[in-house]
Amino acid sequence: MAQRNYGVERNKREGKDPMWFVQKGQIQPMVSSLVVLNVEGERILARYTAKELFPSFDVEKKFESEMLKKSQTIPDLEENIGVFEHGQHIVVCRASEDLLFFVTSRIYENEVILSEVLNCWADSLVKVLKNLSLNELNLLQHYEVLLLLVDELVDQEGVIMETDSNELSGRIEFAMYSTDPRDLIPELTEQGFSHALQTAKQHLARTILK
Repeated sequence: MAQRNYGVERNKREGKDPMWFVQKGQIQPMVSSLVVLNVEGERILARYTAKELFPSFDVEKKFESEMLKKSQTIPDLEENIGVFEHGQHIVVCRASEDLLFFVTSRIYENEVILSEVLNCWADSLVKVLKNLSLNELNLLQHYEVLLLLVDELVDQEGVIMETDSNELSGRIEFAMYSTDPRDLIPELTEQGFSHALQTAKQHLARTILK
């Protein structure tokens, strides 16, 4: 995917620190976090790439709670992408049934490219899951797909690697059909794995009790 410049001249004019990733003379916007929450605010998945902005788990959880609260004031998130500023962050979000997807970056980044990343992420999930409803239960049952997509979408430094859902979903489908998906899953921290397992157990318990 060709690298593109977004908002460079604007940032220069405004005298802001660009904090851009520079590679081969090209400048590319950066993502600070990718987050999936359920409508109750429980974390399904999170990747934080800007460790200086999110130095601890408590800081991450506080940020997620605040994003959830702001997103609840935005109408029609299943039909349209929501965009808002929060502190030094710009946030784009999208809803699907009982889930909320968030992509965030520093305040001076361009919301258009962040929206492209968000759409690529959600649309790729639908394609790989063969048009299953994009809800918490299906996501937990296919958690390896979510992990693989995040790993191919944005790297550990926040560099955007793809914004085309056809390309991204195609790579994931090829990898999953040619290799045991468990061998492809990015390494989870013990905390992250435990949280995913606990979330799955809680959802199962709620389903049984209904």
